[in-house]
Amino acid sequence: MIIKMRFLICAIFWIGITGYSLSGAPPETVEVINEVELIRAVQDAKQGDTIRLAEGIYRLNESLVIKSGVNIVGAGIAKTVIKPNDIWMPSNESLPDPEIKWKGLDRSAWLLRIEDRANHVSISNLTLQGPQLHGAIFGFKNESLHIHDVCVKDFRWCGIRTFFTSQSKIYDREFVDAGGRWKRGGIPGVDGGISGGAIFVVWKTELYVTLALPESGACSGFTTKVILAR
Repeated sequence: MIIKMRFLICAIFWIGITGYSLSGAPPETVEVINEVELIRAVQDAKQGDTIRLAEGIYRLNESLVIKSGVNIVGAGIAKTVIKPNDIWMPSNESLPDPEIKWKGLDRSAWLLRIEDRANHVSISNLTLQGPQLHGAIFGFKNESLHIHDVCVKDFRWCGIRTFFTSQSKIYDREFVDAGGRWKRGGIPGVDGGISGGAIFVVWKTELYVTLALPESGACSGFTTKVILAR
């Protein structure tokens, strides 16, 4: 009886502390005002943290990799913009991407990249722009990915590209020239070619998608196409 009681007390104590992250600290909200602070905040973020971006333009030299449980929140579509620096110029040789294969994709050519198998990530209230990049958001085997109130503008191949997405929502989004046409070998598809379109999702379960209707303004427009395979 004594052994059982001791085990019960230990079990209750363990349950009581699991509300915190593995680091032992509760979730935090971190406010950033420039790309240096943004990169540091994303690298240091733990599960449950929210990173709030003030109004402004955030220029990146490489993909921003977002970990599990992190929320990226801008000050508004017309106020917060994430885009690449002019020196970030990835090759187009891998375009167009394989349609249902992930091998051969240049993941380094995407503005935001959800960490492989990361869950419970949200991105909202901002604009993503990258005329020299392959796409805005790339994800692989992610669960509970929420993307909303975001404008995707000027990307070479695709807006959002995911594989094996589950229990996720993509809604209230606007797309402007989100997917261009390419022929094999990175040749611009002036007279044809393949486009990744606004959203290209392969192998999904329980995925909810809606698109915002175009309105007048600097960031509005129709999607080229939405592909939901399998």
